[in-house]
Amino acid sequence: MTDTIAVALITGGLTGVTGLVGGLLGYRSAKNQGAVTLAVSNQAAGVELQKIGAENARLREQRRADEREKRMGSYQELVDISTKLYRLFGEPAEESKTEPLVERYNWLLAGLLLYAPDEVERRAYALNDVIREAWTAYEEGDAALPEAERWQASSMPYRDALGDAVNDLGNAMREDVQKSEEST
Repeated sequence: MTDTIAVALITGGLTGVTGLVGGLLGYRSAKNQGAVTLAVSNQAAGVELQKIGAENARLREQRRADEREKRMGSYQELVDISTKLYRLFGEPAEESKTEPLVERYNWLLAGLLLYAPDEVERRAYALNDVIREAWTAYEEGDAALPEAERWQASSMPYRDALGDAVNDLGNAMREDVQKSEEST
């Protein structure tokens, strides 16, 4: 009987120890699995953050490129209208021909002055000064002259200055676009 009790105690003790060891191993395993899961989750989150960062960088670059294209279109249109005005300086032209160009020029100039960098803005003001002086000379010109001749006489002295101002503005615009291309 004592043998039976001894065997029962040993068996019970072994079962208890086995249960204890199994429980500890299960705990360690769960703890390790949790640590691995956490590490994998952190790594996945890091990868997602890198993807988000790359997508944000791509979107910023695309936005810069879109803005540069819009700016280039506005620049081209302003140079085009300024060149059309230049062709009329010193030529007989009636107000019905010059006024729509001046109105479009003023609209484009206003947009440029709102968004252009300082150097382009400075050159645009210089161009505008020449056009404004020629227009003032026309309005204050000899009223006895026919309209087309008055325009020719009043704008001719400003033709070279206008050509220089258009060239200077075009150069400043080109430098601005090249800078923005280099910064991307």
